[in-house]
Amino acid sequence: MTLALSLLVMLAAAPQGPRRFAVLVGANQAPAGRPKLRFAQRDAEQLQAVLARVGGVATQDALLLLDPEPEQVMTALRAVSTAILAERRETVLYFYYSGHADESSLYPNGKHLSLGLLREALVGAPATVRVGIIDACRGGTWTRSKGLTAEPPVVLAPMTLAAEGTVLIASSSGLEEAHESDVLKGSFFTHHFIGGLLGAADASGDGDVSATEAFQYAQGQTVRASARASLQPQHPSFEWNLHGRRDLVLTQLDEGSSTLAVDQTSGPLQVVELPSGLVLLEIPEGARKARLAVPAGDYLVRRVDQRSVVTAREVHVAAGKLTTVAESSLELVGRAAIDSKSGAPVVADQNSIPPAGTMRAALSVGVAVDGLQPSLALRPTLTWAPFERLEVSFLHPALTVLLGAVHSREVLLSFGLDSLGFSKDEPVAVTFGGSASYRHWFTPTAALLVAGRVSQLRSEVRVESSLGATVAVTFRLGERVVLNAGASVSTWPGINGGFRGVTVGSSRFLNRVLPLVQVQLTDRWALDFDSQLTVGLGAPLQRHLVGASVRW
Repeated sequence: MTLALSLLVMLAAAPQGPRRFAVLVGANQAPAGRPKLRFAQRDAEQLQAVLARVGGVATQDALLLLDPEPEQVMTALRAVSTAILAERRETVLYFYYSGHADESSLYPNGKHLSLGLLREALVGAPATVRVGIIDACRGGTWTRSKGLTAEPPVVLAPMTLAAEGTVLIASSSGLEEAHESDVLKGSFFTHHFIGGLLGAADASGDGDVSATEAFQYAQGQTVRASARASLQPQHPSFEWNLHGRRDLVLTQLDEGSSTLAVDQTSGPLQVVELPSGLVLLEIPEGARKARLAVPAGDYLVRRVDQRSVVTAREVHVAAGKLTTVAESSLELVGRAAIDSKSGAPVVADQNSIPPAGTMRAALSVGVAVDGLQPSLALRPTLTWAPFERLEVSFLHPALTVLLGAVHSREVLLSFGLDSLGFSKDEPVAVTFGGSASYRHWFTPTAALLVAGRVSQLRSEVRVESSLGATVAVTFRLGERVVLNAGASVSTWPGINGGFRGVTVGSSRFLNRVLPLVQVQLTDRWALDFDSQLTVGLGAPLQRHLVGASVRW
């Protein structure tokens, strides 16, 4: 679309409320002696999409210029200024540039454009409020500051501006360099600024992202990210010259057609766009409920802590719908396994409560040897998680509740039917049981489990209680194999003086026996190998089983 045609469209449109215009420039080309950039154009395209979705900038009011000539940039600003003059309502003008720069010039298409001339054109535009953003090296000369200013921000009303002024933002201060990231496929500052506009910066939780919130979020994330990647961190800067009552609202999350609500207990959490694998945004550390205006599609919500322990959960955000995910529902998937492109299946955490709606089934078949007498042994399991942190067992009816910090310091409480037996002397013998377990992850691949349990057998002729305790360890061996090994002791009054025996091998946990070795075949199917030896005052009891488990 030519500038002249764009101007005619702008003049013809008549949206309600304050009208917002944008000129966005992405310049990959470099002046002589500098390397060509890879993601500047993409930065401008991404910001245009966000402003259109939640920033109130209509498609016909945004001019996207990719590697334009310098004069085209100035012509675009003049065209928008002409459109603004025809308005009889409050207006906002955004100007964004991503590309090469130095202390005095921008370099669209690798050619000189005076920074002072551009600033003069923007500040002199007839818009009620003007917002200028430069994501380039040595951007501090744009804001005429080095780092954050001490002036308090002047705040504008969200829908009616009722103020005039200019906000200038730069991705770096003074003579600092600005950085691109291969992982982010964009610049550090623009990536985090966009993430803030999508809702990560909404510290107040009111559904509006203000200029102050967006800048402070992008500033903090950019300093941290650039410090990890370079010896010279970026320090984004700004200059405020506003007169009004409240902060300038840049985006309103309710304007988005689809929303991802994240209930974060500690964080920080990242939202990864699937299938591209790009980190869309990061929610700052701390307990908060974040509303994110993301496009409809598939996402991965994950947490990576200092030990590289990754917990994650895939979610689908439907168009026009609200999708909610809680940090407590994330599953342990291994040491940064989510970043792997090997295609190897990730070991699911069978030792904890799965996400809401998940069902698990297992069947193991083998032999039990009591002394020298062998017999057939079967071990079926069927469970369902109707809610977060709650699982129901059907074959041995029981409930299990998960408390504590998921995949860090977990407390699990379980109670229900332990067994049901029949004999000539006791037509029906029912055993009820309950257990309390604590599991602590010391490393991404190793955990310690301590559990205590109590059971009571009830029949027509007797009522007897028993106690038991378990200590077990979990080791993850690569991406496919989990080892669970432990020892249990149990007592039963009236049997062998109250002592029943010690069991080693597969460990008892959550009203079921965990496999001694589990080999993950796919993301749903696994092979289970069980082996137990119980030694008491009587003959030893052995159980050896092999089976399969599935979750869906």
